[in-house]
Amino acid sequence: LLQLKSARSCFADAGYIDVADTPTESAATAKPLVGGKDAYTVTPAISQHAQPLMRHHMPTDGAITFKKYMASTAGEWRLPDDWMDSPKQSMQGFEDTYRNIIDYIIRITFRIWDDRDVEYIRATYGSDSNTFDDFGLQHGDDKVVQDTYASMRAFSDIECVAQEVIWAGNDEIGFHTSHRVLIRGTNNGPSKYGPATGNKVEFIVIANCVAKNNEIFLEHVLYNAPALLEQLGFDIEEQVQNLMNDCPKGWPLPKALWDEMKNAARPAQPISVAEPVAGFDIDRMVRSAFGEMWGAKRSPERLSAYYTNDVSVEGASNRKWTGLEKHCEFFDMLTQAFPDMCVQVDEVYWANEGAETHVALRWSATATHAAAGLYGAPTHSKVRLWGLNQYDVVGERIAREWMLFNEFDLLLQLKSARSCFADAGYIDVADTPTESAATAKPLVGGKDAYTVTPAISQHAQPLMRHHMPTDGAITFKKYMASTAGEWRLPDDWMDSPKQSMQGFEDTYRNIIDYIIRITFRIWDDRDVEYIRATYGSDSNTFDDFGLQHGDDKVVQDTYASMRAFSDIECVAQEVIWAGNDEIGFHTSHRVLIRGTNNGPSKYGPATGNKVEFIVIANCVAKNNEIFLEHVLYNAPALLEQLGFDIEEQVQNLMNDCPKGWPLPKALWDEMKNAARPAQPISVAEPVAGFDIDRMVRSAFGEMWGAKRSPERLSAYYTNDVSVEGASNRKWTGLEKHCEFFDMLTQAFPDMCVQVDEVYWANEGAETHVALRWSATATHAAAGLYGAPTHSKVRLWGLNQYDVVGERIAREWMLFNEFDILLQLRTANSGLMH
Repeated sequence: LLQLKSARSCFADAGYIDVADTPTESAATAKPLVGGKDAYTVTPAISQHAQPLMRHHMPTDGAITFKKYMASTAGEWRLPDDWMDSPKQSMQGFEDTYRNIIDYIIRITFRIWDDRDVEYIRATYGSDSNTFDDFGLQHGDDKVVQDTYASMRAFSDIECVAQEVIWAGNDEIGFHTSHRVLIRGTNNGPSKYGPATGNKVEFIVIANCVAKNNEIFLEHVLYNAPALLEQLGFDIEEQVQNLMNDCPKGWPLPKALWDEMKNAARPAQPISVAEPVAGFDIDRMVRSAFGEMWGAKRSPERLSAYYTNDVSVEGASNRKWTGLEKHCEFFDMLTQAFPDMCVQVDEVYWANEGAETHVALRWSATATHAAAGLYGAPTHSKVRLWGLNQYDVVGERIAREWMLFNEFDLLLQLKSARSCFADAGYIDVADTPTESAATAKPLVGGKDAYTVTPAISQHAQPLMRHHMPTDGAITFKKYMASTAGEWRLPDDWMDSPKQSMQGFEDTYRNIIDYIIRITFRIWDDRDVEYIRATYGSDSNTFDDFGLQHGDDKVVQDTYASMRAFSDIECVAQEVIWAGNDEIGFHTSHRVLIRGTNNGPSKYGPATGNKVEFIVIANCVAKNNEIFLEHVLYNAPALLEQLGFDIEEQVQNLMNDCPKGWPLPKALWDEMKNAARPAQPISVAEPVAGFDIDRMVRSAFGEMWGAKRSPERLSAYYTNDVSVEGASNRKWTGLEKHCEFFDMLTQAFPDMCVQVDEVYWANEGAETHVALRWSATATHAAAGLYGAPTHSKVRLWGLNQYDVVGERIAREWMLFNEFDILLQLRTANSGLMH
């Protein structure tokens, strides 16, 4: 009964009693926040200083109100002539010039924006201030100053017209204010969204602040970005994509700071519960109205107990409507898209003014984007929302409402989800490559800088279904059939089937022959300089250490490997291929590397140890040249067998970072999106019956998904599947397979994965599949890679599958594990990439 009563006290139905959540991690102990660019730790200000308000902190006498303060202002409410006659209030710690908290808010805003005294911000925002806005957390006064200068450059005639200041608190506990402002101006200068458009803009902003000792140390502000963008004439989807390419510092918030944001100044219980009063209670009424509006039974009839029938509402993105019916319609659309919306009220305060009461309400929510509606096709991803509401309550009902929420942030979250696997993950929605290699910025690596050539975007074309070889005429096993013992080079390669190889040397009969024999010639015949005939000077190789550009680096690394392992052998295990000589051949070459370390390597002196490990190289070749390669050298497996300490090697490379590491965001996007189709083949070119593309994507998505289990995966895998992974991990069976992914996703619980490319070749009852993938994640928990760093990391991998019948019987899976170790060590060192 207690549990049911608790449920009835929440927002699931009527929603009028708000049950508090305990903050999950105090700001004082929060880990560094990894945002779009840098890291910082939120200061203890949120938890230590932003104290929750109580009933006696609410101003009830109506002596200090916004309307009274502005009474002498002619026309618009800017700055009254008689501010000096405004009632005096205890303002201990504030500059003597300010007579009360409304005077403080209005005049600092006027001084900064109208008088253009931008540097005065530093006197009113502390260096440890925390501002939560549409783009996450902005820490300190520097960012506020920079953004203000930027706004003035973009809108030289910008005006901030005050519309309301609701306040509560005092100079001991801190003043809590909710400031609604009409922003307007002409876009006559460049902004972060693009060049000047000449358009005039007008939109509201709401800023909820907590101030003490003349400083705003906590702010929740919503800038209503979609309204601005729409009036500027910019395409909102395009702007979302631009920001996805260069995420703002502070976005997205890690879970600990999300909890800090919503729980800052939140009372342990609603005031109406902790301090009940007889008769009408504004706190209880507003919470009840809010809960009813979000609840499943919302209707104009039910809400008429809380609202006037002709209520006027102004919402995010300049939405405006009048009447309860329209109000309900908007929430119908919102909750249709997010049917499991779980909302909590974080703070309520109010100020009486005669027959009116002005109320500020801050709220937060989590939901699943589970249905089509306001925000397009469902992504089935979890999203976070938060908002700032203001109400004018006349008598005992709401007559006017203003409601902003983090709509632009929400669009960013959904865009991010559409780039990833939301749950099972088998429908992969493509993103357009964010920046072509032709226009990519110079890559600053460990030593030098260079610009990637246009080869990636211009030449690596995505494959289609008809590019997949289905007749089984040219396969690796058939090519190697005459080889005695290990698969090296067959004696009868000259009898291999002939394939159109326009632009390639005449000696090569087909693409498998090309891959096997150039590898043999370079490594077994030791003809290292032949690399220059098969890798162009503009080739781009993405490997464990970033981007290697041109053939010089490939040649140097090959000579170095032969010096370190004079008996090195490359034993081919598989070549999966697709494409042709027009679009380019795409190949996935799995090789067993082995040898004796009898010479110095980049990792240290000769150890005499024998090594054996797999490498997978995915190449795109045309006109006898490999111009794009994704290769994973399985470095941890090599280091372990050499007997070197991996952590020590990571530190050594940190001290002398490889050229090409780390990849800047534009080249990371190039790497993962090169040759990626706009849609998965199974979506763009559906077929009846079994579809290998859909099956493998589904299996991959299920394996990374939160609901992975041997039972669910048995639809895609044989129960005795054999797997060989990075760092020479090997196991058999679905249970072991799931266990590894359990460990991986435990360390990176918010893993966001996308499939970048899939191709396959049929061979009788078997199909050999190559899959390339990429991911971003937060290292949020202890596990495979030690204590959590709470830093963002990038992963990418190359998988090969043998599908027998319609299920995966064998899998090989490499990913950039050594690169991950470098990224995590970077995070621990306080350096961000």
